[in-house]
Amino acid sequence: DLYDEYFKVLTKAFSAKKKLLPSSLLDTEMGNFLRLFVLGKGDSYKLVTYITPKKDLWSTADTKELKEMIMRKLRDKGIEKDYYKLTGANLLTGDLKEIIIKNLKSSMWLAGLIIVLVLLIYYRSLKLLALSTFPLIVGLATLSGIMVIFNLDFNFLNVIALTMIIGIGIDDGVHLANTFSHTKNVNMLEGVSQTGRAVILTSLTTLVGFGSIALSHYPGLRSMGYVACIGISACLFASVIVLPAIFSIISG
Repeated sequence: DLYDEYFKVLTKAFSAKKKLLPSSLLDTEMGNFLRLFVLGKGDSYKLVTYITPKKDLWSTADTKELKEMIMRKLRDKGIEKDYYKLTGANLLTGDLKEIIIKNLKSSMWLAGLIIVLVLLIYYRSLKLLALSTFPLIVGLATLSGIMVIFNLDFNFLNVIALTMIIGIGIDDGVHLANTFSHTKNVNMLEGVSQTGRAVILTSLTTLVGFGSIALSHYPGLRSMGYVACIGISACLFASVIVLPAIFSIISG
């Protein structure tokens, strides 16, 4: 028969004499390709599956949503967490973001406590303490509200701007509080014209610097510029507009 020899070769080719393990293929021409999908140690092997999401995972919420969806689908298929491990740059970044936010909250409380103690020792007055911290409180409250409205998240870069906002907000409040408390019976407009000029100048120069970062094409740097501009602007408004009015009302 014409095909007898062909079927003999085909039968021999499919007659496995031993297990075909990935290790026997890694040294072949397919090795470099297989190493992308097979991880092995001894006789133990793990398969790697790559997932390319449709969404941009810059947002922590999107990353968390994708992770939960994958785990839910695997659980529905009867695959428990012990049999797989989710990893990747996006998931790692999302976990680090959660750690940063958690640590940021405790750091903020600690920084706030130290600032209050230092100002309380310096002023020895709860009234001046409250007034000097007013611009910072307004700045952080405004920043938080706008970030919620425009769905902005904290990340590795814009948290740096947050520490700078704390410093500028406190500086503005302390400078104006000193001006008004050390010059009795001074006209509020005169006080603003003296110290307010320096406060406005320092805030505007910082705004210009971070405003340029807000024009960046990289989302992280752009969000850093947004956070800085919003926070500094709110602190500046509270310092030179609202705070003098409060001092004027209190002083009668």
